Amino acid sequence: MDRYMTFIQEYLLQIVLLTVGVLLLVRTLWSLARKKMTETLSMFWSVTAILLVVAGLLLIPLNWSQYITHGAVIFVTVGFVLVFEGMYFLSIQLSYTTRRTQELAIQISLLNQEHIKVDECLSGLSGQSRNQIWRTGCNFPYQ
Repeated sequence: MDRYMTFIQEYLLQIVLLTVGVLLLVRTLWSLARKKMTETLSMFWSVTAILLVVAGLLLIPLNWSQYITHGAVIFVTVGFVLVFEGMYFLSIQLSYTTRRTQELAIQISLLNQEHIKVDECLSGLSGQSRNQIWRTGCNFPYQ
């Protein structure tokens, strides 16, 4: 049992990096599939997750437990997780705002096209130009 605990203590940082990297990658892919995050931000988070996994695989523990306590490692890990969670939340909110802005821009473009069609129809019915109609109001002969 003591040998098992020593193994976990030596490789705790690797285990944490691998776990956080894999969970971040899965969460990012899930957010992209659910359209909660834009492709650009998903790419950023995917690269970050892959870098965490690579760091966890390449990290060689050299008795770091002699210099840093386990409580400090846990404290720093929780701090990094909270920072990552905050940045991830802001990324999702930014993605939502970006998508909503794009939808509104499309709706405005469609309304502008409809406005031009209505203007042309009104100018054809009244015999006035579009500028005259909007300056004087719609004065149809049959009103």
